[in-house]
Amino acid sequence: MAMVKCPECEKEVSDKAPSCPNCGYEVRKHIDLINQMTESGYYDIRDKMNSIENDETLTDEQKEKEMFDFLSSLDSDTFYNYTLFSAKENGQDTSEMENAHKETLEAEKELKRVQQLIQQGRYDEIDDYINENAASPPVPRCPTCQSTNVKKISGASRAGSVGILGIFSKKINKSFECGSCGYTW
Repeated sequence: MAMVKCPECEKEVSDKAPSCPNCGYEVRKHIDLINQMTESGYYDIRDKMNSIENDETLTDEQKEKEMFDFLSSLDSDTFYNYTLFSAKENGQDTSEMENAHKETLEAEKELKRVQQLIQQGRYDEIDDYINENAASPPVPRCPTCQSTNVKKISGASRAGSVGILGIFSKKINKSFECGSCGYTW
């Protein structure tokens, strides 16, 4: 068991403690993240990027090209990890990035499956695969009750409501009406 400084309050805390007893900061998560960043080579990449940025012998255009060439040389997983850890280090929310990465991996897996079917000449299975995985059109849902019993408000209905109620019409700037709860949006 080693003692480390809490990044939040800078008090000494055990590296095995889940959180700082003084301020509640999640020390264990922080240490795990640093270990992941070290193992993934994040710090090496960051150091290389900083050395390019601070190289006074290069023009801005040369620095930009050097950084682009360096980042382009990384495999996609390393680049993703670098971007993810960089965002985490700066305290940014990474949930959207992580979800997009999962979706990309799933799409790559599907692409490989279709490529295998093409290479094997199994075209009937490709048609089946496409039909099974075809995206269905989005179904509007009521934001209040989540019902799919939704109808589009017609222009005539909107005009009649505005004509009768004027600015007090609940259909001004609305496109849909829920058949279950009556909410319009």
